[in-house]
Amino acid sequence: MASFTARVAEIAPPRVRAALALWSVLRLTLWYGGRACWAQRRRMDVETGERWAARWAQSVGRRLPLDVRHCGVAAPSAAIIVANHRSYLDVVPLLQGTRCGLLAKAEVGAFPWFRKACSAAGTTFVARNQKQSRSAARRALIERAQAGGRVALFPEGTTSATAGCLPFRPGIFHDAASVGLGVQPVALHYPDTAAPYVDDDHMLSHFLTLFRRRSVRIHVVWGPVLRGDDGERLRAEAERWVQNQLAALAAMDPVGG
Repeated sequence: MASFTARVAEIAPPRVRAALALWSVLRLTLWYGGRACWAQRRRMDVETGERWAARWAQSVGRRLPLDVRHCGVAAPSAAIIVANHRSYLDVVPLLQGTRCGLLAKAEVGAFPWFRKACSAAGTTFVARNQKQSRSAARRALIERAQAGGRVALFPEGTTSATAGCLPFRPGIFHDAASVGLGVQPVALHYPDTAAPYVDDDHMLSHFLTLFRRRSVRIHVVWGPVLRGDDGERLRAEAERWVQNQLAALAAMDPVGG
Protein backbone atom coordinates (compact mmCIF):
# COMPACT_ATOMS: atom_id res chain seq x y z
CA MET A 1 0.00 0.00 0.00
CA ALA A 2 1.40 3.40 -1.01
CA SER A 3 2.24 5.91 1.72
CA PHE A 4 0.46 9.25 2.04
CA THR A 5 3.54 11.00 0.61
CA ALA A 6 3.58 8.62 -2.38
CA ARG A 7 -0.13 9.21 -3.05
CA VAL A 8 0.34 12.97 -2.93
CA ALA A 9 3.33 12.68 -5.28
CA GLU A 10 1.15 10.95 -7.89
CA ILE A 11 -0.98 14.08 -8.35
CA ALA A 12 1.62 16.75 -7.54
CA PRO A 13 3.40 18.91 -10.15
CA PRO A 14 6.81 17.51 -11.21
CA ARG A 15 8.89 19.88 -9.04
CA VAL A 16 6.79 19.13 -5.97
CA ARG A 17 7.01 15.41 -6.75
CA ALA A 18 10.82 15.61 -6.84
CA ALA A 19 10.96 17.62 -3.61
CA LEU A 20 8.74 15.08 -1.85
CA ALA A 21 11.00 12.27 -3.05
CA LEU A 22 14.07 14.05 -1.68
CA TRP A 23 12.36 14.74 1.64
CA SER A 24 11.35 11.08 1.95
CA VAL A 25 14.89 9.82 1.33
CA LEU A 26 16.45 12.28 3.77
CA ARG A 27 13.92 11.51 6.49
CA LEU A 28 14.22 7.75 6.08
CA THR A 29 18.02 7.89 5.98
CA LEU A 30 18.14 9.90 9.19
CA TRP A 31 15.70 7.53 10.91
CA TYR A 32 17.15 4.19 9.83
CA GLY A 33 20.74 5.45 9.91
CA GLY A 34 20.15 6.56 13.48
CA ARG A 35 18.78 3.13 14.37
CA ALA A 36 21.85 1.45 12.88
CA CYS A 37 24.16 3.75 14.85
CA TRP A 38 22.18 3.03 18.01
CA ALA A 39 22.57 -0.71 17.42
CA GLN A 40 26.32 -0.24 16.99
CA ARG A 41 26.59 1.75 20.23
CA ARG A 42 24.74 -1.03 22.02
CA ARG A 43 27.40 -3.41 20.63
CA MET A 44 24.86 -5.42 18.69
CA ASP A 45 26.15 -7.60 15.85
CA VAL A 46 26.48 -6.32 12.29
CA GLU A 47 23.40 -8.31 11.24
CA THR A 48 21.27 -5.89 13.25
CA GLY A 49 22.62 -2.96 11.24
CA GLU A 50 22.03 -4.88 8.01
CA ARG A 51 18.40 -5.44 9.03
CA TRP A 52 17.93 -1.69 9.47
CA ALA A 53 19.49 -1.13 6.03
CA ALA A 54 17.06 -3.63 4.50
CA ARG A 55 14.13 -1.86 6.17
CA TRP A 56 15.43 1.46 4.82
CA ALA A 57 15.42 -0.01 1.29
CA GLN A 58 11.90 -1.36 1.68
CA SER A 59 10.67 2.00 2.96
CA VAL A 60 12.41 3.95 0.20
CA GLY A 61 10.86 1.61 -2.35
CA ARG A 62 7.39 2.37 -0.99
CA ARG A 63 7.81 6.13 -0.79
CA LEU A 64 9.64 6.81 -4.05
CA PRO A 65 7.96 6.17 -7.40
CA LEU A 66 10.11 3.10 -8.01
CA ASP A 67 8.75 0.21 -10.04
CA VAL A 68 11.21 -2.54 -9.05
CA ARG A 69 10.69 -5.83 -10.87
CA HIS A 70 12.60 -8.75 -9.40
CA CYS A 71 13.20 -11.96 -11.33
CA GLY A 72 14.67 -14.71 -9.18
CA VAL A 73 15.90 -14.43 -5.61
CA ALA A 74 19.12 -14.12 -3.66
CA ALA A 75 20.52 -17.63 -3.26
CA PRO A 76 21.12 -18.76 0.34
CA SER A 77 24.43 -20.31 -0.72
CA ALA A 78 25.75 -17.10 -2.32
CA ALA A 79 28.21 -15.31 -0.08
CA ILE A 80 29.17 -12.63 -2.61
CA ILE A 81 26.74 -10.75 -4.87
CA VAL A 82 28.13 -8.91 -7.89
CA ALA A 83 26.05 -6.53 -10.03
CA ASN A 84 26.51 -4.06 -12.84
CA HIS A 85 26.44 -0.46 -11.66
CA ARG A 86 24.12 2.18 -13.09
CA SER A 87 23.17 4.51 -10.26
CA TYR A 88 23.16 5.29 -6.55
CA LEU A 89 19.69 3.73 -6.69
CA ASP A 90 21.20 0.28 -7.32
CA VAL A 91 21.52 -0.41 -3.61
CA VAL A 92 17.75 -0.16 -3.12
CA PRO A 93 16.76 -3.29 -5.10
CA LEU A 94 19.79 -5.20 -3.82
CA LEU A 95 18.91 -4.49 -0.19
CA GLN A 96 15.26 -5.23 -0.91
CA GLY A 97 16.31 -8.64 -2.21
CA THR A 98 18.59 -9.65 0.65
CA ARG A 99 20.30 -8.45 3.82
CA CYS A 100 23.94 -7.84 3.01
CA GLY A 101 26.91 -5.60 3.58
CA LEU A 102 27.95 -3.27 0.78
CA LEU A 103 31.20 -1.98 -0.67
CA ALA A 104 31.24 1.79 -1.28
CA LYS A 105 33.80 4.27 -2.52
CA ALA A 106 35.39 6.43 0.18
CA GLU A 107 33.79 9.58 -1.23
CA VAL A 108 30.36 8.31 -0.18
CA GLY A 109 31.48 8.56 3.43
CA ALA A 110 32.60 12.19 3.14
CA PHE A 111 30.07 13.23 5.80
CA PRO A 112 31.11 11.73 9.17
CA TRP A 113 27.58 10.89 10.39
CA PHE A 114 26.64 9.27 7.09
CA ARG A 115 29.85 7.24 7.08
CA LYS A 116 29.16 6.09 10.63
CA ALA A 117 25.59 5.09 9.75
CA CYS A 118 26.69 3.18 6.65
CA SER A 119 29.47 1.41 8.58
CA ALA A 120 26.98 0.42 11.27
CA ALA A 121 24.78 -1.07 8.52
CA GLY A 122 27.64 -3.24 7.25
CA THR A 123 29.20 -1.02 4.56
CA THR A 124 32.94 -1.28 3.85
CA PHE A 125 34.60 1.79 2.35
CA VAL A 126 37.43 1.75 -0.19
CA ALA A 127 39.72 4.40 -1.64
CA ARG A 128 39.64 3.21 -5.24
CA ASN A 129 42.94 4.81 -6.25
CA GLN A 130 44.90 3.15 -3.42
CA LYS A 131 45.99 -0.45 -3.91
CA GLN A 132 46.39 -1.01 -0.17
CA SER A 133 42.86 0.20 0.50
CA ARG A 134 41.44 -2.01 -2.25
CA SER A 135 43.21 -5.06 -0.83
CA ALA A 136 42.07 -4.28 2.73
CA ALA A 137 38.47 -3.79 1.60
CA ARG A 138 38.42 -7.09 -0.29
CA ARG A 139 39.92 -8.84 2.73
CA ALA A 140 37.18 -7.41 4.97
CA LEU A 141 34.48 -8.57 2.54
CA ILE A 142 35.93 -12.09 2.35
CA GLU A 143 36.20 -12.33 6.13
CA ARG A 144 32.59 -11.20 6.48
CA ALA A 145 31.45 -13.77 3.93
CA GLN A 146 33.48 -16.55 5.56
CA ALA A 147 31.85 -15.69 8.88
CA GLY A 148 28.44 -16.47 7.38
CA GLY A 149 27.44 -13.03 6.13
CA ARG A 150 26.62 -11.87 2.64
CA VAL A 151 28.24 -8.95 0.81
CA ALA A 152 27.41 -7.11 -2.39
CA LEU A 153 29.59 -5.02 -4.65
CA PHE A 154 29.86 -3.57 -8.15
CA PRO A 155 32.97 -5.04 -9.80
CA GLU A 156 32.94 -2.52 -12.67
CA GLY A 157 34.31 -0.09 -10.09
CA THR A 158 32.17 2.81 -11.28
CA THR A 159 28.78 3.62 -12.79
CA SER A 160 28.20 3.72 -16.53
CA ALA A 161 25.43 4.51 -18.99
CA THR A 162 26.78 2.24 -21.72
CA ALA A 163 24.91 -0.72 -23.17
CA GLY A 164 25.93 -3.87 -21.32
CA CYS A 165 28.48 -3.47 -18.56
CA LEU A 166 32.09 -2.43 -18.18
CA PRO A 167 34.74 -5.13 -17.66
CA PHE A 168 34.61 -6.62 -14.17
CA ARG A 169 37.71 -6.08 -12.08
CA PRO A 170 39.26 -9.40 -11.08
CA GLY A 171 40.30 -8.95 -7.44
CA ILE A 172 37.19 -10.15 -5.60
CA PHE A 173 36.78 -13.14 -7.94
CA HIS A 174 40.31 -14.37 -7.27
CA ASP A 175 39.72 -13.95 -3.54
CA ALA A 176 36.41 -15.83 -3.69
CA ALA A 177 37.91 -18.65 -5.75
CA SER A 178 40.85 -19.03 -3.37
CA VAL A 179 38.56 -19.77 -0.42
CA GLY A 180 35.70 -21.51 -2.25
CA LEU A 181 32.97 -18.87 -1.83
CA GLY A 182 29.93 -18.81 -4.11
CA VAL A 183 29.33 -15.73 -6.29
CA GLN A 184 25.88 -14.71 -7.51
CA PRO A 185 25.69 -12.26 -10.45
CA VAL A 186 22.82 -9.76 -10.65
CA ALA A 187 21.75 -7.73 -13.69
CA LEU A 188 20.23 -4.26 -13.16
CA HIS A 189 18.43 -2.60 -16.06
CA TYR A 190 16.85 0.89 -16.19
CA PRO A 191 14.81 1.55 -19.35
CA ASP A 192 14.76 5.31 -18.62
CA THR A 193 17.71 7.09 -20.26
CA ALA A 194 17.78 9.62 -17.41
CA ALA A 195 18.30 6.97 -14.71
CA PRO A 196 22.04 6.21 -15.03
CA TYR A 197 24.21 8.40 -12.83
CA VAL A 198 27.85 8.95 -13.76
CA ASP A 199 30.58 10.62 -11.73
CA ASP A 200 30.51 13.94 -13.57
CA ASP A 201 26.81 14.41 -12.81
CA HIS A 202 25.75 16.48 -9.83
CA MET A 203 23.91 14.02 -7.61
CA LEU A 204 21.28 16.41 -6.21
CA SER A 205 20.48 17.80 -9.64
CA HIS A 206 20.26 14.30 -11.09
CA PHE A 207 17.93 13.13 -8.30
CA LEU A 208 15.58 16.10 -8.61
CA THR A 209 15.41 15.71 -12.39
CA LEU A 210 14.85 11.95 -12.28
CA PHE A 211 12.11 12.04 -9.67
CA ARG A 212 10.00 14.54 -11.52
CA ARG A 213 8.81 11.36 -13.21
CA ARG A 214 5.79 9.46 -12.01
CA SER A 215 7.69 6.17 -12.13
CA VAL A 216 11.24 4.87 -12.46
CA ARG A 217 11.38 1.25 -13.53
CA ILE A 218 14.20 -1.07 -12.45
CA HIS A 219 14.56 -4.66 -13.63
CA VAL A 220 16.55 -6.90 -11.28
CA VAL A 221 17.53 -10.41 -12.40
CA TRP A 222 19.17 -12.68 -9.83
CA GLY A 223 21.48 -15.23 -11.40
CA PRO A 224 22.82 -18.67 -10.55
CA VAL A 225 25.52 -19.22 -7.94
CA LEU A 226 28.92 -19.57 -9.60
CA ARG A 227 31.83 -21.46 -8.06
CA GLY A 228 35.31 -22.47 -9.06
CA ASP A 229 38.95 -22.39 -8.08
CA ASP A 230 39.97 -20.26 -11.09
CA GLY A 231 39.38 -16.58 -10.31
CA GLU A 232 39.70 -15.37 -13.90
CA ARG A 233 37.23 -17.95 -15.14
CA LEU A 234 34.83 -17.02 -12.32
CA ARG A 235 35.11 -13.34 -13.28
CA ALA A 236 34.52 -14.06 -16.96
CA GLU A 237 31.48 -16.26 -16.23
CA ALA A 238 29.89 -13.61 -13.99
CA GLU A 239 30.54 -10.81 -16.48
CA ARG A 240 29.24 -12.87 -19.41
CA TRP A 241 26.06 -13.78 -17.53
CA VAL A 242 25.36 -10.13 -16.69
CA GLN A 243 26.08 -9.02 -20.27
CA ASN A 244 23.69 -11.63 -21.66
CA GLN A 245 20.93 -10.68 -19.21
CA LEU A 246 21.31 -6.97 -19.95
CA ALA A 247 21.01 -7.68 -23.68
CA ALA A 248 17.84 -9.72 -23.07
CA LEU A 249 16.35 -7.03 -20.83
CA ALA A 250 17.15 -4.29 -23.35
CA ALA A 251 15.34 -6.30 -26.02
CA MET A 252 12.33 -6.86 -23.76
CA ASP A 253 12.15 -3.31 -22.35
CA PRO A 254 14.35 -1.06 -24.53
CA VAL A 255 16.17 1.94 -23.12
CA GLY A 256 14.11 4.99 -23.99
CA GLY A 257 11.22 2.77 -24.99
